[in-house]
Amino acid sequence: MGPTILFDKSFLQSLSLDEAVIFDHFFIALICPMFYVETLADLGKSVRPGRTPEDEVRIIAEKFPEVHGMPCPHHLDLCGPSLMGQAIPMTGQIPMLGGKAVKVEERRGVIFEERPEAEAFRRWQAEEFLEVERKFAKAWRAGLMATDTLTIEAGLKAMSVDAQTCKTLEQAKSLAAEFLTSNSMPHDRIKLAVIALGLPPQSEPHIAKE
Repeated sequence: MGPTILFDKSFLQSLSLDEAVIFDHFFIALICPMFYVETLADLGKSVRPGRTPEDEVRIIAEKFPEVHGMPCPHHLDLCGPSLMGQAIPMTGQIPMLGGKAVKVEERRGVIFEERPEAEAFRRWQAEEFLEVERKFAKAWRAGLMATDTLTIEAGLKAMSVDAQTCKTLEQAKSLAAEFLTSNSMPHDRIKLAVIALGLPPQSEPHIAKE
């Protein structure tokens, strides 16, 4: 196996079946959570004559990296543990969350319960597209809709961050770096991060200690 690689739907669509097999063999494919949402959105689109929406998604599924593909947790699920002091290695490896240490006789190990990303990955391989859509993609969209964007915008403005001036990815990165490195109003910044990430309010004092 080769290096870890991140891909999108259009990349898979550009491959032939033979090329998809070679891709799966030589690379460790990181399955971005939004890949499911992007692809499953095709279920609600009009398609060319002679095909159903399920046919369009199935064509992509046939090229899906089943052997060496690994689902990555959603970035919001990684932000919470990071703020609580858990190290998230930025070494190129695919992170896993939810490990539980166990001991059997004199041997120690870690058990990972099936997370939503892994469940979606398993159902995807079984071509259970509609089930993934119902349990996975819709939950994410509902979470995005529940975000209190007005409160977040007001909080950013109170810290002299005007999101309206952000027009490019470079500007977004610069604003994020400035927000994270600033020492002003630290408690307000933590509170705003908790709201934006959907973390429980009781996590604030633990994050402040870190």
